[in-house]
Amino acid sequence: MGYYTSYSLEINDESEREAIVCELRAKEVIDYALTSSLGTNDDVKWYSCSEDMKDVSEKFPDVLFTLSGEGEEHGDLWKEYFLAGQSHCVKVTLSFPEFDHSKLK
Repeated sequence: MGYYTSYSLEINDESEREAIVCELRAKEVIDYALTSSLGTNDDVKWYSCSEDMKDVSEKFPDVLFTLSGEGEEHGDLWKEYFLAGQSHCVKVTLSFPEFDHSKLK
């Protein structure tokens, strides 16, 4: 079965966009996980997204890539940042403020 996720990709250097899209197309990411506008292409199973994006970011070491994902489970939201072949992933954190007695009506 697998786990489905919607993806979108932001890049901080539009001058490299065409070359990046070509590289992603060569990796068969475009038209599968992403559209050519780097938006989502419905929910897909792109299990190699981190490895693929590390490879791409090595080829464009001055470009910051931000891959956002929304998984099929409620609250599964994350962003992974890629720069020069390295990455850092952050997941959304939801929290409630502490009880404040003064706000009771």
